[in-house]
Amino acid sequence: MLVGDRKMDININEHFDFERLNVLLEAFNQATGFVTAILDLDGNVLSKSGWRKVCTDFHRVNKETAKNCNKSDTVLANMMSNGEDYSTYKCLNGLIDVVVPIVIKGEHVANLFTGQFLFEEPSIDFFKKQAVQYNFDEHLYLSAVKKVPVVSETKVKDTMRVLVYIIDMISDLKVEKIEQQKLNSLLEVSYKKIKNQKNRLNFILEGTNAATWEWNIQTAKTFYNEQWAEMLGYNLKELQPTTEDTWKKMIHPKDLERTEKELEKHFKGEIEQYDVEIRMKHKEGHWIWINGRGRVISWTKQNEPLKMFGIQLDITEKKEKEEKLKYENNFQKTLAKISSDLLGINSANIDRKINRALEKVGKFFNVERSYIIQLSEENKFLSNTNEWCKKGIKSKKENFQNIPTSFFTWSFKKLTQNQQINIEDVNEMPKKAGAEQGQLKALGIKSLVIIPIFIENSLFGFFVFNTVKNKRKFSNEEIRLLKIFTDTITNAFSKHLDYKRIRELNYKDRLTGLYNRRFFEEELERLDTKRQLPISIILADINGLKIINDSLGHKKGDQLLKKAADILEEAIRKED
Repeated sequence: MLVGDRKMDININEHFDFERLNVLLEAFNQATGFVTAILDLDGNVLSKSGWRKVCTDFHRVNKETAKNCNKSDTVLANMMSNGEDYSTYKCLNGLIDVVVPIVIKGEHVANLFTGQFLFEEPSIDFFKKQAVQYNFDEHLYLSAVKKVPVVSETKVKDTMRVLVYIIDMISDLKVEKIEQQKLNSLLEVSYKKIKNQKNRLNFILEGTNAATWEWNIQTAKTFYNEQWAEMLGYNLKELQPTTEDTWKKMIHPKDLERTEKELEKHFKGEIEQYDVEIRMKHKEGHWIWINGRGRVISWTKQNEPLKMFGIQLDITEKKEKEEKLKYENNFQKTLAKISSDLLGINSANIDRKINRALEKVGKFFNVERSYIIQLSEENKFLSNTNEWCKKGIKSKKENFQNIPTSFFTWSFKKLTQNQQINIEDVNEMPKKAGAEQGQLKALGIKSLVIIPIFIENSLFGFFVFNTVKNKRKFSNEEIRLLKIFTDTITNAFSKHLDYKRIRELNYKDRLTGLYNRRFFEEELERLDTKRQLPISIILADINGLKIINDSLGHKKGDQLLKKAADILEEAIRKED
């Protein structure tokens, strides 16, 4: 709708309940005698009450006088569009009309008309002429004219003032109702949005298995959801009433100080939010990994933290995967170092390198001793040949030399069958292992793992990894990794023995086991330096060997050579 150059944004029908308004205006007419009408700015009648017979039966019926009515309405409407507050006008049909604007929210939307009255006694001659002019029944027409009330202009103004007040009040009530409906509509939309957001948040929390918590820092009171309690093996009722001590007492002692430091940083504004990975104790006694995140959302007037909200996630599986990956990486690095170190093994460095390998394995598995027990050539005795001990742990190498294998029938049987032995608690060993149990107790061992060493399908010895301070359960995965380490060391052992065997074939006499002429000549060349001089050489000869061979046979001659070799080995130091 356009008024002049201005577009109408307000729909008057939305601001008035015309059914109720008509009832009110009709009652107003009956009480005061004033007729009323409300017209929109296009001249459409929206409401009317108590119109005079002279208008309804004559002026508004006849085409010519009806045009006069419309012209009068237009003139009055134009007066309002020019900004007039109140206008009176003598219509072309001889009656007085009054109009006031109806303004809603500062916008002129319609006009309130009253009239069909006179300010003075009617001129009968004027209305007689009009009856003749428009072909009205003079008697009926003049009778209707005489019923038109004569009122003072002051009374009209007072009456209009009351009428406008009533109209404004009804409009205001309607506006308030509309505004309330709009507000209710907005509230409903907002409520639905909040509800949807809450549902989405609940779905997110449920989907991520997240627990929520609230903390009043000033009162120490805390509030948790059911998921928070379930994460730690409880139901929420078991933990009531909850305070900050509820979660602090569950935090691992080594993580509590770090947790409090991170909170303090957040309270001071050094970090935007609290975000830590800590261990918390489950109701069943084990530790689970937790990622706690939160933020202070309100502060006191003294700028101290008041309320803090956050979530809690169970990241145990993630941490276990990280630890496993880290463990496997360390394992690969340690294995690579041991393999590289054992490449150059020889008679001069074998003990040093094997001991170094035992140290790396022992530190990786966090044991207190790792050592190798070798069998004698006849498999009758056991001896500790190589050992590594953690700092502060005494060596027991000298206590385990030339021990008869017959003492350990239970373990020796298992080892010869290439079985590993995993003992978590020495005190819980089977009765058949009584001898082994006594020996292990004497050595102060609490837990151990024994892995056999097989070279060329024969039991060569075994690896031992033990603890003396605390009991230790070695998992199947740890045993598997231990076997990889021990296989690496066993391969190095095997290669060294092969090399030693080949060397002995090249440099030792097969009959006597003494070094041969080839070895002697190479040693002379090696020792022929100023640093080695002077050198003493003892020469020994067997007289009559040819006579014995010729008279008694070569077998007896060989026996003589072996006997002579035994005498030399007994008389001369091993290093000579």
